[in-house]
Amino acid sequence: MLISHQSHAQVDTVRYNVLRRQIVDGDTFLVVNLREVEKKGKKRKRNIDDEKRFAKLVRDVKRALPYAKLAAFRMQLIEQNLAQMTDEEMKKAYLKKAEAGLKKQFEEQLKNLTMDQGHILVKLIYRETGKTTFSIIKQYQGGAKAFMWSNFGKVYGHNLKDEYDPAEEYEIEFIIKKLGFD
Repeated sequence: MLISHQSHAQVDTVRYNVLRRQIVDGDTFLVVNLREVEKKGKKRKRNIDDEKRFAKLVRDVKRALPYAKLAAFRMQLIEQNLAQMTDEEMKKAYLKKAEAGLKKQFEEQLKNLTMDQGHILVKLIYRETGKTTFSIIKQYQGGAKAFMWSNFGKVYGHNLKDEYDPAEEYEIEFIIKKLGFD
């Protein structure tokens, strides 16, 4: 059975093949297969400022993410090594040596991060470790140093207690997944 339908908005006649009739509560409905239609809306005007901002965010995430991943890895190694030690003096000496090694290896590179990259790094460290930067400093160096570094960060607009929320930071999450770092 063929049904012909003329639409006023279109010039062409649309033909449907009826597959079956279905009776529901005494009413007969014709069941047909429709072609898949792709909706094309108006193209959004390109906003050059948004594109520049997003490109900068991509660059900043690319720069900060490896440090966050490395921080999580190093923290895991330190935790494993500390778990094997029983003597508190050994643990303190090990932490002092590990901190000196990390400073020697990364201090200059981290000093060269921009403020935005530093802010992203704080959030990404939380993403990778599940701990705020403040709580990590407090765990390894004590509350007084954590408080000092937190206040120092606030002078430059950073909050070491920032957490990472993938829903709130959806652009960063998108970039990480797009780069294949997840």
